[in-house]
Amino acid sequence: NTRQQLRKQIRSSRRSLSPQQQQLAAIKLLRNIRCRNDFRKARNIAMYLPNDGEINPTPLIKLCWKLGKNVYL
Repeated sequence: NTRQQLRKQIRSSRRSLSPQQQQLAAIKLLRNIRCRNDFRKARNIAMYLPNDGEINPTPLIKLCWKLGKNVYL
């Protein structure tokens, strides 16, 4: 199945990132999201806890809390 192969390839790519690369990705996510108008207006934000090499949204979650937003996991 092509979809399963693609997921496996993406998962492998995520896992191969160094801790520094993962941290940089989290910082880039924060920078990109915080400037968005829809993020600024939002009061409720759905997030996830990172798993299997996914980008760590913890810096973004902390910003949400600082801005008084509700974060749902």
